Amino acid sequence: MTQEPFEQPTGRRSGAELEPLCQGDLDGLCGVYSVVNAVRTLCPEASDTCCEQLFRQLMKRLSKDGRTPAAVVCNGLGTRRLRSLVECASKFATTRLDVQLHARKLRKPKRRNMSTSKLWRILSEELSAGRVAILRLGGRENHWTLAVRITERQIRLLDSSGRQVLQRSRCTIGDDATRVILHVADITVVERLGTR
Repeated sequence: MTQEPFEQPTGRRSGAELEPLCQGDLDGLCGVYSVVNAVRTLCPEASDTCCEQLFRQLMKRLSKDGRTPAAVVCNGLGTRRLRSLVECASKFATTRLDVQLHARKLRKPKRRNMSTSKLWRILSEELSAGRVAILRLGGRENHWTLAVRITERQIRLLDSSGRQVLQRSRCTIGDDATRVILHVADITVVERLGTR
């Protein structure tokens, strides 16, 4: 007896072609993860348990700021709330790890003088000094990620959705739906000042 071949329903891929969904595909928690990853990068003494506690603390902070966890999961974070979380994480690092973290907006020339090349140079200076930068991406995707190193051609990331690099040739600071937009005004630089 011959068997009929299994047919996939129309519009669906076979199991071999199906890629799993990852964090960030359906939720807006990338901003929270970028803050936790900044602390993990700058504070290697932060254990997994400590990072879990930080995550919970950040979610509580969002509730105090008037955001429910469900709203964050569905809609993500804006820059003001992300910076509020960075402030909360800095206090957490001081209290729990006895480490001082300092966060600030990216130092930059006036907007009219900014270009992707100038931004790359500024980020090179910032990241070479042992700092990290939380980036807001736009264009092809809306996403928060953490930049940890930079070369002439790419930015190395510690990213909650698994992305490892941003290629310079695919980035812009202008409006371009086909490229990755780096939102200059939303970049937050975080550095470790030492123990208190």
